[in-house]
Amino acid sequence: MRLGFKRLMIYYGIALALFTTIGTLFFSIYSYRNFQQELVLTQDYAISQTTTLFNENLNVADSISDYVSENGEHIDNIRQYLQSSPAKYASFTLDQTDRTGEYFNWPMTSQLFYIKHPNMEKLVITFFNQYSAFKAEKGNGGYKTSAKKALSNDLIYSPIVDPRIQSAVGLVGTSFKKEVLLNKFRNINNHKYLSMLIVNTDDRILYKYFGKSVTKEQRNHIKNIVSKGHLNFSPHEYLIRSSWIDDDYRIITLIPKNVSLTASLNRILPIALSGILVEVLLVVIFVFTFKSYRRQLDAIIKTTRQVSENHLNVRVSSDNLVYDDLADLSTNIDSMLDAIKRYINEVYQIKILQQETQMKALQSQINPHFMANTLEYIRMAALDIGARDLAKVVYNFAALLRGNVDNKVMSTLKQEVDLVKNYIYLYQVRFPDKLAYQIKFDPQISQIEIPRFSLQPIVENYFVHGVDFTNAMNAIEINARKIENRIVIDIIDNGHPMSEERLQEINSYFTTDEIVANSVGLRNVYLRMANYTKNFEMKIANNQYDGVTVTMFFDV
Repeated sequence: MRLGFKRLMIYYGIALALFTTIGTLFFSIYSYRNFQQELVLTQDYAISQTTTLFNENLNVADSISDYVSENGEHIDNIRQYLQSSPAKYASFTLDQTDRTGEYFNWPMTSQLFYIKHPNMEKLVITFFNQYSAFKAEKGNGGYKTSAKKALSNDLIYSPIVDPRIQSAVGLVGTSFKKEVLLNKFRNINNHKYLSMLIVNTDDRILYKYFGKSVTKEQRNHIKNIVSKGHLNFSPHEYLIRSSWIDDDYRIITLIPKNVSLTASLNRILPIALSGILVEVLLVVIFVFTFKSYRRQLDAIIKTTRQVSENHLNVRVSSDNLVYDDLADLSTNIDSMLDAIKRYINEVYQIKILQQETQMKALQSQINPHFMANTLEYIRMAALDIGARDLAKVVYNFAALLRGNVDNKVMSTLKQEVDLVKNYIYLYQVRFPDKLAYQIKFDPQISQIEIPRFSLQPIVENYFVHGVDFTNAMNAIEINARKIENRIVIDIIDNGHPMSEERLQEINSYFTTDEIVANSVGLRNVYLRMANYTKNFEMKIANNQYDGVTVTMFFDV
């Protein structure tokens, strides 16, 4: 079946339009799904940040209640403060000090909590069956008020337990500065579409947040559902994500699905319009180009027909030919086939070599962070399904991967210790009951710089030569500290002791050019540390645990 040039041009135009349309549709669907995924990640990140902050403030309430419940004298003192005049309270406090040897003044003590917990906004103390309560805000020193006025829905409560009767006698209530949470939300993509509620088991609202793009109608709809006392949000109306905190509080995040659809369309529309514009432009260029090409090709075909009719003196005039290939075809009609064949063979070989070279270059340029980002996606997916242990393993493996692909020469002690910790953790996940490790690290030396991979080869030596996973007694310890102006790092294991001859051989060859079998990694560590630190020393010795201790010293 032969196709005319005009029909072929039409087919090409249709194919071009079809491919462009499919490409635009594909990218539109991808953009929509990607945006939906972004919204879910926005909700999960908001829940994560809120959970962290809420747990911190829950711990604040618990720590204050623990302090008040520490002994009955504290409870009696606060009760006396609520029941008495300032003069009587002062007299009671002095008598209590003489009796117990501890000066305890509740208004002064309450302000210390604001110094210790700067994000705390309110502090309330109330006792059961007592009218008066204590309420304080940062800077006002606190005051007495009625329990009814002091208690509010935005407080996080913790019980006061009288140790003398082992029973709850009151409550400590705290609230945190909302600006802290708002600042965290500003760093979240698409937070403007987000609504969030923090409720207790009775669906009492402790805190609510609405993004700036949440309309008044949407806010009223959510508030109307909240006012009914049953937080039954329809999954047909909202993207809903929730999480419990200690089985007592629940975080609910909501994004209206109509907002999700509208925002997705706003993203897709520019892509679709761009696709249509490109499609029209390509078709116009395609038609114009092929019409011009067709006119010149017809002139060459006419000449070749004349040549086939033995009009050998006929030539195609190249004066009106715009395209170089047609001009060359008209002047080299007899020799072109051979030239093209040779050219194709040469180009084919060159293309193969170029493709191999480009492939090798691309393989060497693949960004290792793509793998790390993929692992982070897997970690988030694992968290979504509740596989926290798997998420932790993936997180540690990704952290180890990032450390291994970093091209920096130097690293901080903290980064090196974290890298080793991730390395050991991955072994412990595989052998949870057969490996123990301990890392002692002085935070004051965390920013001291050392060459990268100065600790991992030593730890790796233990897992290659010393560990025995057939028993459950494997252990390794890393202890980094500062003694005067020297940094001391001990890496202690209970693998296998060395003979005295072997120890002497290894310790002596650090400063020589001699190569000792199975110790190239240790020598490499020694040379790099000696080159980048001051007065470096490295010693290897047997220890009391039937293993080996590697000790490194250098000046700060």
